[in-house]
Parts: sequence; C-alpha cells; structure tokens
Amino acid sequence: MRFFKLFLSVVILWTLAASCGQEPEKQSKVETGKYVAVLDSTMTIAEIAKANQIGEPYLRTMLNMPDRAGGNLPLYKLKKSFRFSEETLKQIIEEAKNRD
Repeated sequence: MRFFKLFLSVVILWTLAASCGQEPEKQSKVETGKYVAVLDSTMTIAEIAKANQIGEPYLRTMLNMPDRAGGNLPLYKLKKSFRFSEETLKQIIEEAKNRD
C-alpha cells in the first residue's frame, strides 16, 4: 500500500511539474481584439468588401482601381490585372478595421 501511495504521489508531482513547465498558449487574434481579413482567391472585390464589412469604393481607391473595372473578376485575376498582392489587400482591410 505504501508503494502505491508513493507511486501515485510521484505521478501527480511529475504531472504538475510537466504542466508548469509548458509555455502558455499564444493568444489568438480574436482574443487580442485584432481583426483578421476574410479573403479567398475566388472572391470578387464586391464579395471581399461585403465579407469584411468595408466599403467597396474604399478598397478600389486604396488599390488604385477604377470605379467599375474588374467588377466580376475573382481576386486571383484582379491581382494580375491591377498589380497588387493579396497581402497588400489583407493589410488594407485589417488596418481599416483595426482603426475603429
């Protein structure tokens, strides 16, 4: 019986020591209050604006796109036509949403 109690104590102490030594989990962007842009390469500029609740004219202005050009083109074609990266678009959206 003593051996069992000793074994159980060692297991409990080892478990506590192991759990205390772990690094805390990094906070997700949701927990830190930062907005994460919703993008997909098949989305149009209007769909991106709607999904992220941001004005389409604002996105077009920031990407130097004409008012009506590329209205029904998916993102992967827009990037080539208007020479911007997906990362640039993501950054524009996140900066605008995190400013609020």
